[in-house]
Amino acid sequence: MAAPTAGQAFLTHWWGTLPLGFTEIKVSTVLVFDLGVYLCVWGALAGYALALLQADEPADDARPDGGPGAADSGKQP
Repeated sequence: MAAPTAGQAFLTHWWGTLPLGFTEIKVSTVLVFDLGVYLCVWGALAGYALALLQADEPADDARPDGGPGAADSGKQP
């Protein structure tokens, strides 16, 4: 919504430069948006992959040795 407040069309993108000492990189609002979408997609994929990896591990209450986290350890808190 920054473009209409500056008197430009609604979907106008802006360009700027990012100085990095020895060079400058052209940056636009489109690039910032695309980078955000890219990071969201990779974050979702990483969360999905971690959930799949954890689904492969046995649950704590299914431990046959009755170790910490066992459902029926017989001890009262």
